[in-house]
Amino acid sequence: MTISAPVTHYQSYIKRLPVDKLKIDRSFIGESARDMDAAAIVQAIIAMGHSLNLQMIANGVENRSQEIFLNAQHCEIAQGYHYARPMSADAIADRFRSQYGDDVYPTSTQTTNN
Repeated sequence: MTISAPVTHYQSYIKRLPVDKLKIDRSFIGESARDMDAAAIVQAIIAMGHSLNLQMIANGVENRSQEIFLNAQHCEIAQGYHYARPMSADAIADRFRSQYGDDVYPTSTQTTNN
């Protein structure tokens, strides 16, 4: 069986766009640590991205086995519930302050006026 994708038509556009990252959809990531076919697809996507000098982002990482698999494939960035649930901007700021201190991420009252 042959699967034809409309890549040829868009090839010239892809080359001209200022793209530096390629995001892998969560639907591919979900089974990648358990299913050989899904893993092969993710490996191919990452290899293609790297051959185009793109930084890879895995979306929907939900557990350690997926993280280990993606690290082995040299996927540079991962995001998903394995790392954190969605949160408000204030919660993100609080998390940065607790991890790195106020010097790295000051509160709005700590900013200086010039």
